[in-house]
Amino acid sequence: MAQATATLGDNIVGTTASAPHPYGARPKGNALLASPAQARVRPLGLGFLAAFPDEMLLEFLLAFLGPLELARAGTAGRTLYVLGHQPELWRNLALDECGGGKVSVPFAGTWKDTCAAAFRANRRASAAAAAVAASEVHEVGRLHVPFSVEGIFSDALYRPWCCAAAEVQPRWLTCPRGVPRRCGLSVNDFVAQFEGPNTPVILTDVVTAWPAFERWRDPTYLAAVCGDALFRATSLGASRAASFTMGDYLVRHSLQEPHTHSKSHTRTPRDNARLQETNACKRQALARDKHSQETNTRETYHLTGMT
Repeated sequence: MAQATATLGDNIVGTTASAPHPYGARPKGNALLASPAQARVRPLGLGFLAAFPDEMLLEFLLAFLGPLELARAGTAGRTLYVLGHQPELWRNLALDECGGGKVSVPFAGTWKDTCAAAFRANRRASAAAAAVAASEVHEVGRLHVPFSVEGIFSDALYRPWCCAAAEVQPRWLTCPRGVPRRCGLSVNDFVAQFEGPNTPVILTDVVTAWPAFERWRDPTYLAAVCGDALFRATSLGASRAASFTMGDYLVRHSLQEPHTHSKSHTRTPRDNARLQETNACKRQALARDKHSQETNTRETYHLTGMT
């Protein structure tokens, strides 16, 4: 029965049993099939705080802690360990540590490690200003390696990881049967054959005609074109805005590959947000890569809603 429960939880995100939530969290409904020992984990670990849902604990308690306090809270029990490693908590703390131009550190693979790097950098800067001995502040940080915990059933923890870590199945990208694929289609033919009858069609030569189709595959090109312009990389609803240069953003995502430290941590969730904005000059530079010299380019872009 326990194995069936694990398979059910993993199938929700399209992964296998070898790639569960890095901290062992499962959907809340799986608690109905939990063993007595698993069912006691949350009430014993939280005490009177167990009366509050995880959403409230994250938003109204843990979100107000600083880096040291949050790290210490994670040592107080299994449930607080998992709650205290919610990536959004450490993302906000990392942005606070880097805010106001205090320090600038590269993304370290996880938000907790990035926060730790920024925290140490701030301590070194403060120590230098106060003429404190360097030996007191130049501690060496170790990358965090999570371990899985039994008995954690929480939609507040599992759902964000599910959305961030779910694989895109190839069958989802399969073209529906009956939808024609066309290339070299003139505007008049498009209107007569598809727009007029309101019939779907897949145009296969629109994006491939853009210079961006080749140029944007090269990370060094994107980093060079964008320079030091800042892109907002968090959703508009995020409590704090995370901004990166294109170079840092690409490095950040290259680091968020499956970890090799632990079999239980095979994937690091990524923020579910695209780059939101940059300055006007850089937008224009990238926009020029989305134009070709074909005679019907303008009309095709207009009809496909790409301008």
